[in-house]
Amino acid sequence: MKAEHRPRFDIDILRELAGVKVFARGAAYHRDGQVEILSMTPARVLAQVAGTEDYRTELTGHGEDIDGECSCRAFEDWGFCKHMVATALAANNVAGSELDGSGVLDRIRGHLKEKSVDALVEMVMEFVERDPILFRKLDAAAATMHEDNKILGARLRKMIDSATRTRDFVDYREAGGWAAEVDTALDSIAGLGSGARAGLAIELAERAVDRIAEAIEQIDDSDGHCTTLLARARDIHLAAVREVRPEPVRLARDLFAREMADEYVRGGSRALRRRAG
Repeated sequence: MKAEHRPRFDIDILRELAGVKVFARGAAYHRDGQVEILSMTPARVLAQVAGTEDYRTELTGHGEDIDGECSCRAFEDWGFCKHMVATALAANNVAGSELDGSGVLDRIRGHLKEKSVDALVEMVMEFVERDPILFRKLDAAAATMHEDNKILGARLRKMIDSATRTRDFVDYREAGGWAAEVDTALDSIAGLGSGARAGLAIELAERAVDRIAEAIEQIDDSDGHCTTLLARARDIHLAAVREVRPEPVRLARDLFAREMADEYVRGGSRALRRRAG
């Protein structure tokens, strides 16, 4: 059998990862045509699988080396799910390079390339009106381009506070959505860290660290979202500090005060002192 016609993912490993019952359910999903491959490259398969809802499933690797994730709750609770099995089988069903580098997303990309700039702007604006996360991301990007530090700082502080707010206890199933909004806010700060607004980035990164540390008490962070967000905020802070090069003694005093103030901030401040020094 030629290499390009071998199954992309090893069937025995799929069955081992999923278990016999889950594998059978995934095989049924594949047979019933419930998998739509969105994009397929040598490194990655992205698909939408129809079930109780439409789920996004991503697989990486090949042969016996299989990894990935799915937006369904079964993946969060148990790991390798029927949607991942169905996606792997659908990918195996595609001969060699027949779909590599193509799929629904590439068809959409080709369609968009034929549109004028004005038409694309109108399409994006329709999504901006309906998607709060996309709205905040593009709003912050526009503000970065056109507003002074005072107005931009106020806008981004408000974004950080809104993204990190926890009105009630956040269950672990909801923690991923909360973290995605915070990560969007951090995207906006990260863009400031390597230029003339690095000083503002330092202030905002510190605010983000404080707000995330406060939120931890109200979140079931079983999947480590807060730890990841804190690490990212600290990395943004460090990059901005290296750009600005603040007075060392003042920086050391500030980091020491932050280290003593909160147990969650403590570890990160220690790392910042080591790397900034």
